Amino acid sequence: MNPKVSVIVPVYKVENYLTQCLDSICRQTLEDIEIIVIDEGDRDRCREIIDYFESIDKRIVSVHEKQGGYGNSVNYGFTIAKGEYISIIESDDFVEPDMLEKLYAQATRFGADIVKSPYFQFYNNEKEEILPIIKELILQLPEDKCFPAIQYPILFSTHPSIWAGLYRTEWLKNTGIQFLTKGAYLDIQFRFETLMAAKKICWVKTPFYHWRYTNPTSTNAHWNLKAAFERWDFIHSQFEGKPELWRSLSTYMLPEETLNLFIRYDYKKCTQDERRRLRNFRSLYSDDVVRYCPFVDDSKKRDFLLGSPDLLLLKRKIRRFAKKLKSYKAQTIVYRLFISAMLAAAAWGYAFGRYPAVSFLTPFVYAAAGMCTVASVMYWCCILCMKCAGFVFRRLIAK
Repeated sequence: MNPKVSVIVPVYKVENYLTQCLDSICRQTLEDIEIIVIDEGDRDRCREIIDYFESIDKRIVSVHEKQGGYGNSVNYGFTIAKGEYISIIESDDFVEPDMLEKLYAQATRFGADIVKSPYFQFYNNEKEEILPIIKELILQLPEDKCFPAIQYPILFSTHPSIWAGLYRTEWLKNTGIQFLTKGAYLDIQFRFETLMAAKKICWVKTPFYHWRYTNPTSTNAHWNLKAAFERWDFIHSQFEGKPELWRSLSTYMLPEETLNLFIRYDYKKCTQDERRRLRNFRSLYSDDVVRYCPFVDDSKKRDFLLGSPDLLLLKRKIRRFAKKLKSYKAQTIVYRLFISAMLAAAAWGYAFGRYPAVSFLTPFVYAAAGMCTVASVMYWCCILCMKCAGFVFRRLIAK
């Protein structure tokens, strides 16, 4: 008899987190599962950890063989999965004990192709949060019915979070949807294709999945603009010849694209070709779509509306400089300089009146006091210039 859920766990350089991940899967209250652990065979303790869990839990099927990356590993898991539904759990994350039970119950209740749920963003300091956009999902999506993604396009506004859900195995194989096998951020393509193809998506409002945001070896920590371009090129190619579909979804595609392409990258490292491509991506969104998108905060909207990596780099430099100028330390130094100048001038005037013999020092004292005064005046002039620069940028955006 086939298991209810096949859990696919691709493993690569996660020895610090793998024990917590596998332990959370083995402790699932839904016991009728298979756990497919696909180890890329890197030289760390991952194999030792997998072998230990395999020895104590017979539901684990391990594959110690290089597949050629994340996409190939998950695709191989698809081919050998026997479960009614498939779950993808990344090996540096962990899940609540009742995740598979609750998701499977909802999926079978409606015969869904996909069941999704919210997630926690987890940090290594043991803190975690549910992001505002995820809270919006919890408020907007219904739990009492199935729906297509086009009916609730807010699903496209978040991190792909392909791991916070289940996929019906037969449906997945019939559609032929698989991961791309080269590059990074492959979840962007998989999320888009599965959501667009599914006719029956259902939702569970409870978050079960803990996504480790601060893993220093993850692609999230080493942003690759070239790979991000490839993924978003693919997404935009799906809208060619479909202007109505793009108009209906562009507001919801914007948050992830601004985050991936415009907000996170260090523009000092951009080549001229990359800057040209960034400007092209900017031109895909009308100004009104950007201004009235409810899922992007105002500062990111302003950055995106500038549309030019060069202007954005200049803005960031000005912003960093202004932040330093406005810091408590900088203001304290300026105030001390100004007060010192005034006190020095006053003290010297008193001393000169009483001790005429030291009059030869007068030019030096007044020169030092003048320099302190000039430094203070220059500081406030810089503050004024920063405010003027901010006004110019706002005017540029308004145009």
